[in-house]
Amino acid sequence: MANLGVLSIEPLMSVAFAMLAGRYWITGTIERATFEAWRHPCGGRGVVYGMELINPATALVDPRHPW
Repeated sequence: MANLGVLSIEPLMSVAFAMLAGRYWITGTIERATFEAWRHPCGGRGVVYGMELINPATALVDPRHPW
């Protein structure tokens, strides 16, 4: 199946967010902002994600998870 040159990071970010949230390393919600790359020679649009992480050494430990 062709993607017609369109790449999406949405599926990857949802997996990464689920993994970090499952380990209790995220203190809030994920933030997302889009931007236009009109100054770049290739142009196009982009997206930036941000989340606040905590120190894994001080994270809550869930005994249900083996890791």
